[in-house]
Amino acid sequence: MASPPLRLQFLRSATRVRDLVEDGAEVAFVGRSNVGKSSLINALARQRQLA
Repeated sequence: MASPPLRLQFLRSATRVRDLVEDGAEVAFVGRSNVGKSSLINALARQRQLA
């Protein structure tokens, strides 16, 4: 079965709740340092430097 196309894009960096995007899905990748969170995001997006 083929994977559905992914469309991921960096929208903004937010340090305050009021700066967050109001619509759309919110996903969190949580884990210790240097366990591959950024690598996982990049692999899912099929991009080298998204995260």
